[in-house]
Parts: sequence; C-alpha cells; structure tokens
Amino acid sequence: MEKSTSEMYISVDIETSGPNPSRYSILSIGACTVFEPVEIFYVEFKPISMDAKADALKISKLSMERLIETGVEPETGMREFTDWLERVVPDGKKPVFVAFNAPFDWMFVNDY
Repeated sequence: MEKSTSEMYISVDIETSGPNPSRYSILSIGACTVFEPVEIFYVEFKPISMDAKADALKISKLSMERLIETGVEPETGMREFTDWLERVVPDGKKPVFVAFNAPFDWMFVNDY
C-alpha cells in the first residue's frame, strides 16, 4: 500500500455477536492508523440485543453478560470513535477504512 498525501489509512477490526447488523450487536471496535505514527483506539459496547451466535462469541472471547455491565452505550462508543478519528486524521486528509473482510466490518460500523 502506497502512502497518499490526501488519504489516511485506518485499519478497523470489530467483534460482533453474529453475522448481520439487523439482528446482532457490535461488541467491540479496535482501530489504528496504518502508517507512522501509530495511534490506537479500542472500545467495548453494551449489546443492543441478546441475540448471539456461539461461534461469534467463541472467536471474540467476549461475554454478553459482562458487556451489559461494563460496555459503553453504542451511541457513546461511536461518538468516541468519531472523536478519535477527528483527532488522528490531519485536516485535509480523508480517512480510508481498511480491514480484513472490510465489507463485514463496514456494514456494522455503517449501521451503527
């Protein structure tokens, strides 16, 4: 990946409770800038429903019950993510979302 003067690449990874945002929850968002200096972000959310697939929870090793107690409200977590992006992306640069299986991660982030 070549550095662009007009774009800033942000690597994003989410963990969810299942395969689609219409029924399942984002459980966490992690992100970092791709090139130096590296800045990182992480937040865990309260689930928006208790629907969950066992294999999704096994992958993330996150507990729905714990997140009900310790996770932030989704609106708060997304505001924190937006604030982080605004802080790390310099004026005049466009943040570009990159991820492994970007369509999956993006559909949840976009929905939230």
